[in-house]
Amino acid sequence: MSNPSSAIEMSQAAYARHRGVTRQAISKMVNAGRIPTLANGKINAAAADFALGETQQRAVAREAAAQVAAPQAVPESALTKARAQEAEISAELKRLQLERELGNLVPTKQVASAAASYREGART
Repeated sequence: MSNPSSAIEMSQAAYARHRGVTRQAISKMVNAGRIPTLANGKINAAAADFALGETQQRAVAREAAAQVAAPQAVPESALTKARAQEAEISAELKRLQLERELGNLVPTKQVASAAASYREGART
């Protein structure tokens, strides 16, 4: 994860993501004068962090904790592939159930029993 504090300028929304708060919370702090802004309305993240009393050590610790706490996102393509596989398996199970109900499939134990009986009959 890149360190957003090193960015020269950030929008209020980007700085809110950096801090893990809403854009509205940042806007309130800007309007209250707690966060300084540049002439173009952007925020210097390092200056804002300093103004809010966050040291670089605390910023690094906060970002590290956020990385550990955040669940690993599954790429959409992997999720889509897994859903497609699940649908295929479900369709195959339904097909097999229909075949069994139609009498086209016989339980394995029944086949093994019939084979054993056949062998017994063939030996005598």
